[in-house]
Amino acid sequence: MAESASRKAPSTTEGQQLNKLALNAQNGDDEAFGQIFDEISDRIYRFLAFRVVNQEDAKDLTSQTFLEAWQNLSRFDPNKSFLTWIFTIARYKLIDHYRKYKSTVSLDAVTNLVDSTDIQTETENKAASEQVLSALNRLPELYQTVLKLKLVEELKYSEIAEITGRSENNLRVIVKRGLDKLRSNL
Repeated sequence: MAESASRKAPSTTEGQQLNKLALNAQNGDDEAFGQIFDEISDRIYRFLAFRVVNQEDAKDLTSQTFLEAWQNLSRFDPNKSFLTWIFTIARYKLIDHYRKYKSTVSLDAVTNLVDSTDIQTETENKAASEQVLSALNRLPELYQTVLKLKLVEELKYSEIAEITGRSENNLRVIVKRGLDKLRSNL
């Protein structure tokens, strides 16, 4: 999770930039949507990769998410957060995927260890990641989703509330309980 410290939740300026790009895309600027894809596709992919069996499923769901966003761009309200809108689409794509297939986490899809000469540290990190992911995977779907959005993607409670349809206070309780369950599973 140390890596996630380098990926901060979008600043207000970044959020405004995404909204501006989305508005430009609504007005016919295809390059603006391409810029959106370039900026946030990795985040959407990581969100999905945590929850599906293999990388190909995560790539397909990411593509489906952006395709649906593109096709329904006219429905996006520029007064709201584009990031939460597209994460909501990704979440529903994931739910649809679950309905078709009972999925488990693919560790290879989310553990991209950098080439290193320190094999022992790499092995220990991978083992620790497997243990945390296994414990996370045993949590109910809502806990998995909320913890991933909060701790890995570092979204604000207000953004997660838009994605999940839950209140911010309820999300704080879910995060607390989820972390408690995660600790007890570890």
